[in-house]
Amino acid sequence: MGELGEPDPIHSLELEKLAKRLLTSIPNREESHCRSGPCGLRDAEARQRLAKDGPNMLTPPEVETPLEKFLRTAFAGLLNLLLWVCVVAEVCLLFVYPGQRDPVTPAILSLVILSTAALQCYTELKAESSMEALRNLQAAEFVRTIRISEDGQRLDQQLPPTELVSGDIILLEPGQRVPADVRIIHCSNGTEVDNAALTGETVPELRSAKPEMPTVPAMEARRMPQVKSKCC
Repeated sequence: MGELGEPDPIHSLELEKLAKRLLTSIPNREESHCRSGPCGLRDAEARQRLAKDGPNMLTPPEVETPLEKFLRTAFAGLLNLLLWVCVVAEVCLLFVYPGQRDPVTPAILSLVILSTAALQCYTELKAESSMEALRNLQAAEFVRTIRISEDGQRLDQQLPPTELVSGDIILLEPGQRVPADVRIIHCSNGTEVDNAALTGETVPELRSAKPEMPTVPAMEARRMPQVKSKCC
């Protein structure tokens, strides 16, 4: 147990305790590391967990309409408020001093503010479109998942990442993206993951299935590749 009676983190558990924690079937090291034979969740149990916990995906944030985004970029923020105050002050001066009217200054200032907002809005929309295309591409990568059929046989499936549940056993190959935060139960020597999409680091990091202390943070545990990292 961890501090204050908390259960030990996933990355510190041996295979037997890990299987009990996740209520799944994990073979011993002598059993070819899930390369053959039944292991993982029963298919019916996995479907129940999917129905209970929902798909394996982050809840997307509320999306602004282009008009809402434009109004926010044009009128929100301290700098924009100060600029619009200047515009209003210039317009008021047109009526206070009718003989010295200068409508050009407030018109140009308003045009600059609105043009800047339009450019920023366009840039944000383009970036959001690129990120959405990347998410759709990653979601299209099916994952080899091992489950157990109702008659106790090995069930080798190719599933979308959104259908993975806690307790599933998956097999990843070099070049594949990690579809969820996972715990390694076996990997080849020298296995690395690319965390550039998460941390910006360009140097891949080593990963292994070796035991780790409970005090090691999950983000630093070599047994715990994070979602969106890439197998090397």
